[in-house]
Amino acid sequence: MGGLQPTDLIVITGRPGMGKTSLATNIAFNVASARQPAAQRNATAQRPDSVAFFSLEMSSEQLATRVLAEQAEVSSSSIRRGEIEETQFDRLLHVRESMRRLPLFIDQTGALSIAQLAARARRLKRQRGLSLVIVDYIQLMQGKPQRGAQNRVQEVTAWA
Repeated sequence: MGGLQPTDLIVITGRPGMGKTSLATNIAFNVASARQPAAQRNATAQRPDSVAFFSLEMSSEQLATRVLAEQAEVSSSSIRRGEIEETQFDRLLHVRESMRRLPLFIDQTGALSIAQLAARARRLKRQRGLSLVIVDYIQLMQGKPQRGAQNRVQEVTAWA
């Protein structure tokens, strides 16, 4: 793909359980991580560009736990059951501290319309800068039928 480019619309598809959300959270974390140090090095930068993650399926707590588990390389099921070792706990604390400073914003509002999502993204762009928008489970978005729209792809791209 040559990396993520401005104005790209990338759609990741696959069967359930294939890792689409894991890939998306990993991309969000890494882009936000790359944005943060650049802003800290550049004293003239007013703010780092942020990453917006709109989750229409999972809560922000669930997503944060997934990101935390992925980055600390600890099983999320071990975290849920409380079956972690001291070294794993130390890694979780370290990752948690780094996550707190990231310009990563998770919106867990379900059943968002395309217009509502666009408005929230524009507001975030105005307030915090915005370099990436990720929508997890685009099929759960509420669309407004466009005159002449033949299918879901045309409906979504009309707003993109």
